[in-house]
Amino acid sequence: MTTSKMAIQQGSGRMPLIGNGKQIKGKTGEREIKDAFISVMKLVEAENWLTGVSEKVKRNTLQSDRGGEDLVGIPLLSVEVKRQETLSIEGWWRQTKGQADKSKLMPVLMYRQNHKSWHVVTYAQLWHPGYQANLWVRADFSLPEFMEWYKALYREWLTANPQSAL
Repeated sequence: MTTSKMAIQQGSGRMPLIGNGKQIKGKTGEREIKDAFISVMKLVEAENWLTGVSEKVKRNTLQSDRGGEDLVGIPLLSVEVKRQETLSIEGWWRQTKGQADKSKLMPVLMYRQNHKSWHVVTYAQLWHPGYQANLWVRADFSLPEFMEWYKALYREWLTANPQSAL
C-alpha cells in the first residue's frame, strides 16, 4: 500500500488520507480562498454593525455530483478555485463562465501553483473619464488587489441589502 493512498492498517495508529494528493490540494485551496472572503466580509460587516452573511460562505461539497461553483454564499460572485501545477486557464475560464451564467453571477476564477501567489481572473471595465467608450474585458489580478475591490463591492451591496445580514 502506498503512502499517498494510505488506508488505516490494523494497529498502525496513523490517520487516513481522504482522497489523493490532488484532491487534498484542491480542498486546501478552496479553504484558503473561503477564509480570505470571510475575513474581508467580516471586516465590512463589523463596520456596519451587522453579521450573518459571511457565515453563509461555504465550500460546495456537492460540486462533483451536481456541478456549480466551488464556493457558495458569496454575494454577486460565482467563484471557481483551482490549485494545480499544470495551468489550463482557458478551459477553467470556460467552466467558470458556464457556472456563472447558470447562477446569473459574475464569474471569478482563482488559481495558484505551488510556491506562487494567487491569481484572479474576472471581468473588468475599461473606460476613460469624459468619454463614452468603455469595454468589458477579461483581466488578471493579484489576490490582494481583487479582495480590496471585493471589499468595496461588498460594502456597497450590504448597504443596499441590509436585510441580507439578518
